[in-house]
Amino acid sequence: MDDSTSYKQTKQGVIPRSQLLPLEAEGIARGLEFVRSGKAYSIISQSILDLHQVAFGPIFDWAGKWRTVDVSFGNLAGPSTFELPVLIEDFCRDLAERLKHIPPQTDTDAFFKELVDLLAWAQHRFVVIHPFNDYNGRIARMLTNAILQSLGLPFVELLAESEADRKAYIQALRDADNHDFTALQNLLYDALKEALQKHLI
Repeated sequence: MDDSTSYKQTKQGVIPRSQLLPLEAEGIARGLEFVRSGKAYSIISQSILDLHQVAFGPIFDWAGKWRTVDVSFGNLAGPSTFELPVLIEDFCRDLAERLKHIPPQTDTDAFFKELVDLLAWAQHRFVVIHPFNDYNGRIARMLTNAILQSLGLPFVELLAESEADRKAYIQALRDADNHDFTALQNLLYDALKEALQKHLI
């Protein structure tokens, strides 16, 4: 079915994609404001659940809860539902440990290389875990900004809304499935560079 004419069950009833899009945009804005408020500053299981609930809870009953159905994407099967709480805990602990080893910002080249590597790992790992029924990519991108905020850096806008940008982002994630993070790192590097340039203006 053409995505433009698809329908989804929401709290407002079954609505077409055209009516869902502005609700999604409002949800993304709520999620980013939640991150800006510092409530997602510590990336733990509960803050991830809270972020999803704040962003998409007004639209869907299942928002803010780990998914209860098995999923697949591409040729890969997502983790089983019973694994999700442990996998997210491991993701949060791993992220916290990796952040400890980011070089100081005074060592600019090393800092940005390690940071981009970490952001690419976090984006890909979260999407692979796929903890929610939907909007995993959007939450992954919001968490990227939570990481940047924790380091005193500006938010990035990793474009994935237009068809071309979404294809590039999904292809970068698929490359990462095969252990090639180059495209995803390049997308993040370009987004971070642009955000820093705007921040300095």
